[in-house]
Amino acid sequence: MIFLPDYPATTKWLSEAERVVAQGRLAADAGSEDVLGEENVSIWRGIAQATKDPRVWLFACLQMATTASISYSHFFPTLIQQIGFKNRTTVLLLTSPPYLFAFVWALSFATVADRKQNRSVSAGISAIVAMLGSVLMITVLKNPWARYAFTFLVCAGTFGIYSTTYTWLSSTIPRPPVKRAAAIGIANSCANMASLFANYFWLDEYAPEFRASWGCTLAFQALAFSCIVGLRFILRRGNKRFEKIIQETDPDDRAAMAQLDDDSQRAVLNGFRYIT
Repeated sequence: MIFLPDYPATTKWLSEAERVVAQGRLAADAGSEDVLGEENVSIWRGIAQATKDPRVWLFACLQMATTASISYSHFFPTLIQQIGFKNRTTVLLLTSPPYLFAFVWALSFATVADRKQNRSVSAGISAIVAMLGSVLMITVLKNPWARYAFTFLVCAGTFGIYSTTYTWLSSTIPRPPVKRAAAIGIANSCANMASLFANYFWLDEYAPEFRASWGCTLAFQALAFSCIVGLRFILRRGNKRFEKIIQETDPDDRAAMAQLDDDSQRAVLNGFRYIT
């Protein structure tokens, strides 16, 4: 725990100038200055706010679908062996490259998503690549090296989704902090629930091609892609609503501002927009 940083204002190993910069970046990301302090919102109220927000459940469904579609990783050496590589040493050596490729892919797409401030495009492309890999695993059955190459697509795509969605959730629901924490907790809980059923995709009776298994994986990849598209649509519509509110609302009119929700107030005062 001693290695985990606290809030920027209280992190001792940062200089004063670094604290100011870190706090400014947090404020810019959240679209509000008072997000830096502890807000007077109870834990239970934050949980209630999170459970009533449909975006939270869409993110939770996305995480559950992604976790379900990545269940192949629990049996990856066996899958490589069933493709047609029987030597144990060869199987173990062939297990690592798809994950190394997925690491480079996920890091690259996460970096691009951060710089472009466009999460849905990076996550959507990764989902499409993952679905393509699963389709090829279902349809191409005779060529071991081709099937092995398709595992690169599946690994890169699924881990590419993971690399963008949690930061996307945090930036979509930046405040109050307890609501953001509850939203992340809900998403994590739903994601872990996938382990209750996803491992049953890979029963011995589906060997050696595991076509039914890859079919289940494809279905959850498609569900993840649908969630990404849905979130993009909802957040873009929210940004259009902000633009209309900004045109119609005087920031000095306290009565009008009091009728707006937190995100709309930040849009009027600080130009806050959802990252799509």
